[in-house]
Amino acid sequence: MEYAVPCDCGRSLIVRAGDAGATKSCDCGKQLRIPPLSVLRELPNVHGDSTDARSRGGHSGVILFVATIAVAMLASLQSPALLVPIGFLTFIVGRVWFAMQILREMAPPNALMVLFVPFMPTIFFFQRLDITWKPFVYGIMGIIMLMIGLPASQP
Repeated sequence: MEYAVPCDCGRSLIVRAGDAGATKSCDCGKQLRIPPLSVLRELPNVHGDSTDARSRGGHSGVILFVATIAVAMLASLQSPALLVPIGFLTFIVGRVWFAMQILREMAPPNALMVLFVPFMPTIFFFQRLDITWKPFVYGIMGIIMLMIGLPASQP
């Protein structure tokens, strides 16, 4: 998310949540210290979205969970071995969803570090549990479906 940090000159500097605690230059030349994330969340969001964690998720996550479970149940009735590709696809979608959360919350250089340095996604997960729990649970759901379907796919 992007936030508008006010400068003494009257302008606002647009920053991302990942810039919290850093120092950035305003167009007037003054160095601004970006406040911590807890303070940034209180500032107005540039896009006008609510920064409240409860209102961010909406119903899209619930619809995705229900639709995936329905497809998995129908597939398991047809053939339990179909759970393997459905579970794998669900796991991949969960990981991509998680990566998109990281990219949306952080500046690109920081996001790349979080995505590719071992254990950094786990740290991000625990720091931003309010937005990352849905993709995490979705990925775990994919692994469970994959594990249920594996014995049925063995000859």
